[in-house]
Amino acid sequence: MPKNQLPKSTGTAGVSEPCGPTDVNGSAAVKVSEQGPKRIQSGAELEADLPKISQPNYSRAAKSPLRNKSGISAAEEAKEAGSGVTAKYGDSLAAYTREEQVKVDKFFGPLPPINHLKLLRHYKVKGVYIGNGDNLSEIISLVKNTEINSVVINVKSDSYFHYPTENIIARKAGVSIVGNDELAQRIQKLKDQGIRVIGKISCFRDTLLARNYPEFAVKDKENRVINWSNEGEASFVNPYNINVWRYIRDCCYEAVDLGCDELLLDQVRFPFGVAANEVGNVYYGEKEDLPDKPAAIARFLEFMRVELSDKLGVPLSASLFDVHSKQGELSSGQSYRMFSSCGLDSITPILFPSDYANASPWSGNGVGTEINGQLFKAPDLDPYGVISATANYYLSNFSKQGSTFYRPYLQAFTAGYLPRNYWHKYTPAEIAKQIKALNDSGLDEYILWNGEAHYSREIFTSLAGEVTPDEQPTVTSSASGN
Repeated sequence: MPKNQLPKSTGTAGVSEPCGPTDVNGSAAVKVSEQGPKRIQSGAELEADLPKISQPNYSRAAKSPLRNKSGISAAEEAKEAGSGVTAKYGDSLAAYTREEQVKVDKFFGPLPPINHLKLLRHYKVKGVYIGNGDNLSEIISLVKNTEINSVVINVKSDSYFHYPTENIIARKAGVSIVGNDELAQRIQKLKDQGIRVIGKISCFRDTLLARNYPEFAVKDKENRVINWSNEGEASFVNPYNINVWRYIRDCCYEAVDLGCDELLLDQVRFPFGVAANEVGNVYYGEKEDLPDKPAAIARFLEFMRVELSDKLGVPLSASLFDVHSKQGELSSGQSYRMFSSCGLDSITPILFPSDYANASPWSGNGVGTEINGQLFKAPDLDPYGVISATANYYLSNFSKQGSTFYRPYLQAFTAGYLPRNYWHKYTPAEIAKQIKALNDSGLDEYILWNGEAHYSREIFTSLAGEVTPDEQPTVTSSASGN
């Protein structure tokens, strides 16, 4: 291919045909040949000798009557908000070190331009995850009779769209796509009842997209797509590839057109573990060129914030694991420091007590988990203590970095898969203890998570009855005492 020629763009769905990553304004960021990957270059480095990718044709974006009665799609509205002589590059807000900022700017280029910043009104969410919304009547009844005011509903999952997307890349990649408008109808029914709808979008864990569209995938140096053993042999798309960002952004535009009031970005991370298939080590590019993983994820979140919140006024949140170690941050790319300073409306840490390592010598780490100076040997047995410790850890270290609100996922299921004596049944009272722990820490937002989307009203009658934490939580102790 000639030096100054790019593969032809589809001009559809806001994403070009696969031609390697680009910077956030469309400049090519990677050169790939059939002989293997070359050094990853930034958009700024290639801007002089490569033309801009053609402007996407936003007219193909979904135009649901749930959004903008005039028929203007979210993609078209965002395009208008980013054009004109008054447009300036979006603001970088993340808490980068000076070195991180320089590297991020050089590698990814500036944030997208914007000519008018929309102000957000924060909404205090007391929510439940409802999966695909199959039991809508039960959920509506719950909202009418409790303090719940919002729901999180699946819009895009790993390799699966829960609505008939028009995204050309998704269709070419052969991802599973629901062929009817049932999701839009369910969203409308919820909104008709005054319930706030938060659409959940899976980001970088996208197995079929990665395997069938390898230009987007996390691969080894020989361009072989990696299946990750610690991820159920799932494959991931590359968080360093800005065409992947644009693809996710376009999925979010469609979610807004479906009627979602807010969006929750899920799987905003790099993959864990080792390869399950016969490939070499993961290759993202030459280390001297790459921003570290937390900085790359932060830039992605800033990009999404500009495109959705700043341009459209759509509140944006992102879920993350409750990572307390530098090693964990550098592995996953998820960092409280970065997530809480990117300008997101809220962050949603996953605070399931059952997820924390227990002291079992068989399926735990033999020690337990230390959180904010307290050691929990059987975290699942102490829901109040775990949530209190994690909330206070965040409040003590990160709450003042920006205006981002703290809205965690709480456990509303029984983790019977844990070893004996390290789990117990999560009754309504046990679930209520987690909400009370947040309230006692001065926090009043949460999302309950149950995979089957069943929630008892007794959770809230227990809460109203002022449930109290156990005076001596089972098998926990001060970290300093061990």
